[in-house]
Amino acid sequence: MKSKHLLALSIVFALVGCGNDSDDKPLPPVVTEPDNRPTIDGFENNSSINLNSEMVGLEGQELIDALTVELNKGLTARTGSFRILPKWGMGEESWDNLNFTVVQDGEDFVFKTTVDQSIFNMPSAENPNINNGFSFLIELPNGLVREAAMKYQVKWEHSFKQSPDYTFFGGFTSGDPLVENKPTVNGAGFTYKLNLDKYGYMNTRFADATDDGKQGKFFNTQLQMNDLGLRVDSAKWHQFQIDMITNNYVGNANTKDGAVNISYNGVPTTNTKGAVTDRTMIDFTHNYKLAALFEFYRHYKHTNDTSDQLKQQTIYVKDLVIAWSTDKVTLPDQTIPPVVEAEAPEVTPIGLITIEDYGHIDYQVVADDPNGLVMTFSIENAPSWVTIDTNTGLISLAPTGDVKLGLHSFNVKVANENLSTTVLAQVMLTEAGSVVPTPNACSDTGEKSRVLDLEKVKGLTGQGLIDAIAYQLNGAKNGSTHYDENRVNMAVVTLPDGELVLEVNFPQNVRGNSTPDNGTSFKLPFPAQDIAPTNACIAYDVMFKKSTATAANFDEIYVPNLIIAHGSRVFRTLQYTSNKYERMSANFGNAPHSHMGWLDNSSNTQFKAGSWYTTKQTVTADDTGKGYIDLMKKDAAESNNAFASYFNADPGKFDGKPMNEVQVQLSDVKAAEPMSFMANFDIYRRPTAGTGKEDQSFYFKNIAIGWN
Repeated sequence: MKSKHLLALSIVFALVGCGNDSDDKPLPPVVTEPDNRPTIDGFENNSSINLNSEMVGLEGQELIDALTVELNKGLTARTGSFRILPKWGMGEESWDNLNFTVVQDGEDFVFKTTVDQSIFNMPSAENPNINNGFSFLIELPNGLVREAAMKYQVKWEHSFKQSPDYTFFGGFTSGDPLVENKPTVNGAGFTYKLNLDKYGYMNTRFADATDDGKQGKFFNTQLQMNDLGLRVDSAKWHQFQIDMITNNYVGNANTKDGAVNISYNGVPTTNTKGAVTDRTMIDFTHNYKLAALFEFYRHYKHTNDTSDQLKQQTIYVKDLVIAWSTDKVTLPDQTIPPVVEAEAPEVTPIGLITIEDYGHIDYQVVADDPNGLVMTFSIENAPSWVTIDTNTGLISLAPTGDVKLGLHSFNVKVANENLSTTVLAQVMLTEAGSVVPTPNACSDTGEKSRVLDLEKVKGLTGQGLIDAIAYQLNGAKNGSTHYDENRVNMAVVTLPDGELVLEVNFPQNVRGNSTPDNGTSFKLPFPAQDIAPTNACIAYDVMFKKSTATAANFDEIYVPNLIIAHGSRVFRTLQYTSNKYERMSANFGNAPHSHMGWLDNSSNTQFKAGSWYTTKQTVTADDTGKGYIDLMKKDAAESNNAFASYFNADPGKFDGKPMNEVQVQLSDVKAAEPMSFMANFDIYRRPTAGTGKEDQSFYFKNIAIGWN
């Protein structure tokens, strides 16, 4: 890269301590010793921060002020001045800890920061009061500079054999560096920084306008020297230099000649994906302002590692040099209006519409056009008793007595002058108060219980499916039940033997209760009663598609369970989960039932893949709220078998009593509302190491709830 009339400054830094997710790594190349001179070749002017004994122990705003003064020594009104913008580690926010200071390291004075044990990801209001490195921007005196370079030296305390860390190192950004990597607001710009993985290999974490908001070619690629991966170790200084030149504009024409080069200990590196050249680093609408980005923190944990393997870490950085040219980026002569692509209207999915006793209902279709165009509404394949206002989207449903009860379906089409969107509408016609008692596992007579008829909900998806389930189990109106975590991977399907089942799916390598597609999540209050019940039951037949006891699939997956509530407040969640022993475990994590967590003394009652098992969970309490919890099981194929309590006695638990004979306080005695119950369909694979390496499905049928 060219460099002329350049100004450089050097800083002595020290800090604390991500990457390719692969275990196949080559041997490290032979590397040269670092160049300790605080300058960059070809950059004539430099200034340094004089870290000394008087700065030892400074933190927060005092340290920021001292650094800003040192950075701007020798600069003039013509050159402009540096500005430091803290992100974290400076104690600027209530959620932020002081984690950036000056210490003495041999004959040097350096900066130091720490990373707490088990911690990864950046501190924030949602992740408060943790020590995980620090982050700040150093805005260049001339933010429109086109060509710049920086280098620094870094070392850390613990080797990767002790702590499998993934750590971000400093770089350049043209905007907000809260990187996923989304470089900026206001148009598209760039963020270029380095990424150290658990094996000691250096990688890029690059994003720019060429990538158009996606993970592009150089988002996560390995740096190399002599055709071998660049690998570093702890307890010695390593020098990195980043040179960059952004693209330019001639009139409104993009030169597309942006480039980035990385050097290690003064020697140029290569990239496994080729040279980072011919890049559009900033687009024509970008609010460009160049800054050096310093955020050194542990940002990731490998799937094969556990949190307790992440040790407390310390990283040191020194000899920072920033250099830049006097050439400025030439921005477009005028703003080029963006081309508005044709887009279809956005239409909110229509849930199941239930009409009792041939009533008349109006339903408003909710739609929006991204470009503000006029929309028209129409219906396709609709019954004669369904009409729609073509201008407003108001659907009128007025079935007469000669219309067949059951499910009716049609399409709603919303169009603008260019494109259209079609959504499915489904209407369930029922008789008011037509719940017929059906014997089930919770009630021999069917009284004080509800059974889910899968035949009536087949073909439904999304909101329509849970609306129909809620209507059958508790008479809820449409839209009153919602998915809690946007997990909707559930459908009514027909198995090869012709049996109708509720299928809940868990894709390969998907875990956690907030991960899309990981099962499903919704809650159904039991039907309202004149006298609040103190006993409750949920029962169903369950079958696993695959074994939960293979090395590839140690699946811990929650199954439907009971919730004890007071009004709308959840008081107790009595969860059960599959485990790697092909058994079921209680997982009552909340007091006073936490001592019942992970009970599993049922060695002879396994759940084998491909077989149906009938299970029943019960809660029985007296008027004081004291009572018993039980899980019962029998083989579904042997209908004459009686239910047996699932858990055996354990000499080390509850004085040798089985769980179902242990009396516990089930309700909140101080609550204003009486005890009530919910059926909890929060079904998902737990984020446990070793789980979910394969896809999995759980099947349910004969689902029932009961109370008294």
